[in-house]
Amino acid sequence: MIKHLAMAMLLAGATGSVAARTVTADFENIPGAQSGTPLNDLSPGYAGVAWDKPFSLLSSAALGSTPDSRFGNWVLSSTSHENWIMPILRKGYAFDLMGADFASLSNGAHIDIVGYRNGFQAWSQSVTLGSRPTHVSFDWKDTDGVVIYGEEGKSLILDNVILGVSPVPEPDNLALMAVGLVALLLKGRRREPLV
Repeated sequence: MIKHLAMAMLLAGATGSVAARTVTADFENIPGAQSGTPLNDLSPGYAGVAWDKPFSLLSSAALGSTPDSRFGNWVLSSTSHENWIMPILRKGYAFDLMGADFASLSNGAHIDIVGYRNGFQAWSQSVTLGSRPTHVSFDWKDTDGVVIYGEEGKSLILDNVILGVSPVPEPDNLALMAVGLVALLLKGRRREPLV
């Protein structure tokens, strides 16, 4: 009976702490949004990741988007050569990159998207962009950083970034796991035969 209770507590704590959720970063409804404002100044950790300083909000009206466009009212924009998307939490934290919509105001702009795992390059993908949104799918699991390399001075537009983010384990879940583990260890010690 105690063994089953201890296992249940251990599993309850573990499953409560690792549930990942899918988030679409569409950059809508950000308080104080103004074109040209860096996203991290307005909403640090938006969608569970840190967005590099060159990423600024841009009203999609400035793009001349048509109603059938994949872009919402707000997108991210950058003319920098190097743009990072990083985990916001702690060392060892990672996220999944599943997809995003890209475009450029400079027709024919070329970007290289590079994903890192454990500090080493694990993936890369090259895309040539036009003014219409292009959806790029990824299956990059446990990514601890993404860099988008663009052509200096050519605008990169980014929207609808699909991420899998894991929440930080809650202290009560960690405590529940610890209690379950201790109970299992104590139960195992009680069964040792006395000689």
